[in-house]
Amino acid sequence: MNITSASGSFTTSSQGGSELTSLQRELTSLQKQLQQVKDSKDDAKTKEAKLKLLEAQIQQVAAEIQQLQAAKAAKTSTATQVTADSTTDAARTPMSSGRLLEAVA
Repeated sequence: MNITSASGSFTTSSQGGSELTSLQRELTSLQKQLQQVKDSKDDAKTKEAKLKLLEAQIQQVAAEIQQLQAAKAAKTSTATQVTADSTTDAARTPMSSGRLLEAVA
């Protein structure tokens, strides 16, 4: 049985969606391999070694997925906050100043 190695970490955000999909596919593949090892007729020592390796790879890929999802959520949150702030400032500044001057004059 072949055991594939976990991919290196992804750090670029330009392809965040495709990276996330790729990592999710890899996670699914590793989980299938884990089940195959569990069902295999390998001796206990060999099976344990393969299971440990696969479990470590699964944890690594799951952590990378969480990082990408967190980065994507943070980016979305920041963009939403910037848009909300600029909308609030734009709505508040010109109208409030003009009305204040009219009331004083």
